[in-house]
Amino acid sequence: MPYKGLAVAKEEVAAALAQGMVTYPFTVNDPGEMQMMIDMGVQGIITDFADVLASLMTVRTR
Repeated sequence: MPYKGLAVAKEEVAAALAQGMVTYPFTVNDPGEMQMMIDMGVQGIITDFADVLASLMTVRTR
């Protein structure tokens, strides 16, 4: 059964960044969860739907 809900919290991402670590959550396939991860400041996202992620990134860079 697939995991439901975010497996990482904003505080965890912030703590990792503060220590110079990078974060690449996987496998994020829900567009809403992708956006939350982007908003948290993760450096990358592993997904089965790269086109969806790319469209979210395009919107963000405008």
